[in-house]
Amino acid sequence: MTKWAYGNEDKLARRQTILAAAARLFEESGALPTAKEIAEAAGLAKGTVYLYFETKEEIFATLLLNGWTSVADEIDAAWSKAAGSRQDKIDVFLRAWIGALSERRKLLELDALGYGMLDRNLDREISERLKHTFLQRLGQSGALIDSAFSLVSPRGLQILMRSYALMRGLWQSGVGIRSADMSDHCTWSGADPGLFDQELYDALVEYWGGALSRPAHFASEAQNR
Repeated sequence: MTKWAYGNEDKLARRQTILAAAARLFEESGALPTAKEIAEAAGLAKGTVYLYFETKEEIFATLLLNGWTSVADEIDAAWSKAAGSRQDKIDVFLRAWIGALSERRKLLELDALGYGMLDRNLDREISERLKHTFLQRLGQSGALIDSAFSLVSPRGLQILMRSYALMRGLWQSGVGIRSADMSDHCTWSGADPGLFDQELYDALVEYWGGALSRPAHFASEAQNR
């Protein structure tokens, strides 16, 4: 029999139980489970799940938000070690990001569904609220990038969002090219996880190097215009 959650702490704990069950099922199968399967894994009635989330898509969209928030937290923590040259700072940031992703491969798989199935089936108001929360959190990381490289806001957020888009595209392409005639290539599926990490690192080093070489985005240049 399902125990009712009365206080705010009980409700938050119940919500976390549902999210944890959904995450565990996705980790095991790589597919989005049904609301019934999530309820069973959480030890709850199916109707109870809908007291906390309108749809299963909202559950997984929330998992995405929580996952990327934890990645952003790790990246921000890395800035306490960022010092030295511009390249040194870029290296600290990118290694922190890739290190966080290497421990969250299922987050990348879930993210690949995020702007497809999840976004199409998610209530517009809920979708906009979650996206707004996501952008607000990335804005905090973007502000740290602005400060570290003396950029004009919101340049740091722009670089971060474009880096995210590059990462998603590279992951969803599913393949890395290592020769001009494309005879030497690798696929991320079933390959050494380090191959994707290295490919992403190389791509982001090139992008950041170019993005940070545009003087109009630096605070000192903007003040002189």
